Amino acid sequence: MEIEGENIFLCDEFWCTKRAIIGEVISLWNVIMSVEKKASVENETARKVPKVKSVGAKPKKKVVKPENPLMINHQAWNRQAVMDILCARVSSSSLSLVKILADGHNGHSLPKVVAVMGWIGSDEALAKQYAIAKERQMDFMSEEIADIADNATNDYMESLGNDGQPNGYVLNGEHVQRSRLRIETRKWLMGKLRPKKYGDKVELAHTGDPEKPIEHRVSVDPAVAAAEYQRMIQGK
Repeated sequence: MEIEGENIFLCDEFWCTKRAIIGEVISLWNVIMSVEKKASVENETARKVPKVKSVGAKPKKKVVKPENPLMINHQAWNRQAVMDILCARVSSSSLSLVKILADGHNGHSLPKVVAVMGWIGSDEALAKQYAIAKERQMDFMSEEIADIADNATNDYMESLGNDGQPNGYVLNGEHVQRSRLRIETRKWLMGKLRPKKYGDKVELAHTGDPEKPIEHRVSVDPAVAAAEYQRMIQGK
């Protein structure tokens, strides 16, 4: 009987422990389900509540780059259109091609000078168009020279004495030299780029017996020639 009583006691203790464990598992399960249900309700509520935009926030505007009318599909230059503009400006001003390209056209950029020179070198029609524009530019400069020479503005400056009072006028040498440089530069360009019209002409006249040919004799002193050669190679 004592043995049976001990077995009964052990069985009761086992089932009590088992029921306690099952009860704790059920309680923990209920807690987990309660938390998941609460999270589900909060997510559903968040989806239903409309988003309120901030009053001070401004929508970002997409910057649209203006289309350059001188380009084809934003990828390649319209060479003929560009050259038409360049040649029109070259033939009606004394500006260089570099300056014209840097200034742009109607707020739009123009290609680099290297690209334009490449077009001129590879396209005979564009090269001829540009050559004609440069000839016309030389004619423009020939007319401009007279205006530069006749413009006496700022040739003289008012001079002040030691007391700060006007003391007559003195020659503004810097302005005069600048005007002279502008004229000489234009004359040099005209003579080089359009020599037949603006280059220095040298006329040779021969008089004498037409039956006798002209003889040319050149006498060179070796010592003088050697000294001249040494002077040239030394850069003197």
